[in-house]
Amino acid sequence: MDINEPDIYMRKPILVKVWQVDNNNIAALAEKCKGAIKGKDGGKYIFLNFPKLQGEQNERYKRAYIGDYVVALNDRHFRFYTEDALKSSYDSVNITLNHTHQLVEKLGSLFKD
Repeated sequence: MDINEPDIYMRKPILVKVWQVDNNNIAALAEKCKGAIKGKDGGKYIFLNFPKLQGEQNERYKRAYIGDYVVALNDRHFRFYTEDALKSSYDSVNITLNHTHQLVEKLGSLFKD
């Protein structure tokens, strides 16, 4: 059986909202992503209670410590990243939320289903 040459696709870029967790915003971020604050003093973290991901050896991905990042994929789906993991997965886009719609217009079809 012969197969044709494959078509090549590029994954569509997505815009996400990112907050770095600190002592001043940990409670608000926990509320926003419907998480709970666990730990004490210097060891506080936001904990998301959802099923363990297949293949994950530990549950670190459910915890956002001070200095970690909360990434909002949309209004209901959040992920936690360390600084190194965030930088390896996302590039900072130097725009404000007010300018996001202009960026989407410029990129056009990349953001259409």
